[in-house]
Amino acid sequence: MSTTLLPVELQYFRVTAAAGSVNEAARRLRVASSAVSRQIVKLERSLGVPLFIRHGRGVELTTQGFRLLASVRRSEVEGKRLLADLAQEENDVRRIRVACSDGFAGPLIAQVIVAFARVHPEARVEVVSCSSEQAVRLVRDAHVDIGACFVTGLPDGVRVEYTEQLPMVAVMAHDHVLADRRDLSLAEALEHPYGLLSGQSSQRDLLSDAAAKRGLRLDPVVEADRSSILLDFVRAGGGLIFRSMLGGGVVDDPSLTAVPFAEPELLQRSAQIHSPLPGDLDAAQSEFLDLLISGMRW
Repeated sequence: MSTTLLPVELQYFRVTAAAGSVNEAARRLRVASSAVSRQIVKLERSLGVPLFIRHGRGVELTTQGFRLLASVRRSEVEGKRLLADLAQEENDVRRIRVACSDGFAGPLIAQVIVAFARVHPEARVEVVSCSSEQAVRLVRDAHVDIGACFVTGLPDGVRVEYTEQLPMVAVMAHDHVLADRRDLSLAEALEHPYGLLSGQSSQRDLLSDAAAKRGLRLDPVVEADRSSILLDFVRAGGGLIFRSMLGGGVVDDPSLTAVPFAEPELLQRSAQIHSPLPGDLDAAQSEFLDLLISGMRW
């Protein structure tokens, strides 16, 4: 692989300036003297200025030649640095850091990782499962490359790469007493045993606000830090839960039914994908991001 990005005529010019002679430059370059002369004349014609003063002992740089040589040297240093950086990137293990809330940390993320690994087997993906608020903070502080979470509105300090409104639904067993409803109110849902994600989450905040507006109180029979546990609670006949239709576990399970809510505020939650500000994602991170967005559209 060449160690310079300079065009041939500039390479010949640089060597000739250092050698002080066309013949000596040709010897160093291992080409004919006529080839060196031809490239220098071509360069002078393209620039419209003389670069060398010719005399019997060899050649000397003109004022314009000295200026060009300084520029060529700077370009060569920058070119070598670029080549070294590119070679280092090729040898580096690509690492993608992703923070996602519980609704994303399941089949969707797993499918994206598998698709990405097929193209980049050398890559390593680190996934942090956390609350939506924590996911936004990790992206804002540039501790991760990509964030995927549920939010209401547009969070500050991050670049919103993709957003899709995903209303909250009540998920229950297919033989639940409410399973045949086209929609239901929050009050109706809270009359039956239900489970909630524990800790702080956009789901819980949204439900708490909607319940408070109607004079209702949240009192789940079970709380868990993973939606997979809550889905098992539903499958076991324990009651219903609240979640979006994103990811697996609901649509692909014939034993479960999802019923939308009638309350408009429970329709306002969005699934969003974020990246840090300022700066741009590198090629590998951008490719992972594209796969994640495509996965949400499946």
